[in-house]
Amino acid sequence: KKSGDGWGGKGARIVLILPFGKVSATTTTFSWSKPEASAPYQLVILDESDKAIHSITVQDTFAQIALQDLNLSADQLYRWKVSMAGSKPLESNQLSFALGSAEDHARILKNAGSSPLASSTQSPSLRALVEAVALEKGEWFYDAAQTYANTKQQNDPMVRMMHAAFWMRYGFRRLAEKAARG
Repeated sequence: KKSGDGWGGKGARIVLILPFGKVSATTTTFSWSKPEASAPYQLVILDESDKAIHSITVQDTFAQIALQDLNLSADQLYRWKVSMAGSKPLESNQLSFALGSAEDHARILKNAGSSPLASSTQSPSLRALVEAVALEKGEWFYDAAQTYANTKQQNDPMVRMMHAAFWMRYGFRRLAEKAARG
């Protein structure tokens, strides 16, 4: 009998999902898996010296954080983690993120849009996949995940497979299975 892996309300682990890599200084959704224990969750953002620079308590497995309000520096790496207090306290792994520049983001999307593959097709799905892959290659993983998810709504099997492959590359088998099913 499986003990659970911290997904779907089973197990004693909290697994962080997004964000990691480069993010924009905008409102960003931080998300993680649901362990067996019940909420509340404490999300903490740490700077390079392990100083907590933001903390929030939420009841669900996500929190929207207005990064633009946190006075973050573009040249610094930040980490975040989630914990739960209680009789059996839990603490997640940590993920790192940095603020990416709007110029870098725009350059990546411009290059993707003018690539031979994107410019040779009329398919919105294929053009979006090219953008998602370019964002992922540029380490804009949060934006890549959003692009895959938004494009998946077009119910294209190729998009579902690419979205699933994205999650598999980062070790999220359950999310990959969900993406593949549509």
